[in-house]
Amino acid sequence: MRESLENSAVWAHMQALRWTHWRPFVNAARDPRAIQTRLLLGLLERKRDTTFGHEHNFATISSYKEFADGVPVQTYESLRPYIERQQQTAERALTSSPPVLFAQTSGTTGKPKLIPLLAETLEAHKRTQSTQACALFAVEPDIFYGRILGIVSPAVEGHLANGIPFGSASGHVSRTMPRRARKRYVLPEEALEISDYESKYQVIVALALACSDVTCIATANPSTLLKLVSVFREHRETLLRHIADGTLPCPDRLTPAQRSAILPRIRCSLDRIAELKALLRVDNPSLSDLWPRLRLITTWIGGSCSIPLNAVRNSLPDSVHIAELGYMSCRANFAEPSQ
Repeated sequence: MRESLENSAVWAHMQALRWTHWRPFVNAARDPRAIQTRLLLGLLERKRDTTFGHEHNFATISSYKEFADGVPVQTYESLRPYIERQQQTAERALTSSPPVLFAQTSGTTGKPKLIPLLAETLEAHKRTQSTQACALFAVEPDIFYGRILGIVSPAVEGHLANGIPFGSASGHVSRTMPRRARKRYVLPEEALEISDYESKYQVIVALALACSDVTCIATANPSTLLKLVSVFREHRETLLRHIADGTLPCPDRLTPAQRSAILPRIRCSLDRIAELKALLRVDNPSLSDLWPRLRLITTWIGGSCSIPLNAVRNSLPDSVHIAELGYMSCRANFAEPSQ
């Protein structure tokens, strides 16, 4: 009864998102030039009183051509002085409102890059996620009626000298999704913050195996999907023992906060334990063997990601859809057509 009510609430929420997110997106796509021009002029208006805006005459720009002619293409290094000045003095050097989070990217060479993220930037990321959810719901509603195994980078990985956190935009969006959505997450935030790589994945797999109703797996890099299966193959007997006993893998490599958040979630029914014991005899279990209700994998599908993804796809039944996660960079969101 409770599950039925929760599913009804999910259905109602998705119908609301169709009107608030999907329909406006479709309407905007009918005239992308006008929408992009309006977006550009809105950004210039909001940034006109910044140091960068004054230096590049944002107040006088009224078209894309004027913007392209008057504002040179920028690199991170050309913007770094503005970012660092705003970070150190709170001067409105590059953005008109203060960043709430910095996304830290290492790049390939040189100093780490700190990308300032504003509250409106993160809200835009959340709108994008909600719009994509509407499209997926139209294809396969069942994916939203089970548990979501989402593997993202931590929302907060540290703090700068001025107290502003730095971390992952995707982690922050995941943390701030509606409570109804977060209730369906398999992983608590603390599991994603485990610093030891191997311990982290043993905990992730143990938590996920305890859930028989995983319908969606979301992770940026499809090689993570192969990692989930390999961890199960290597540690299946130990992991099953932890799940049956309700104990933690690698407890000495977890902080007290991580142990207290994760331990209550490592529990499952006797029926689920019997299902898992049967998998001990399967030589090469697939993701759908581990989670029979799996209906969707959303991940990167383009470029070199197609290599590990093909290995995953070949082991899945036709009932499992694979959708493009989209490139959720700290600068913007991009996507390729789903397969």
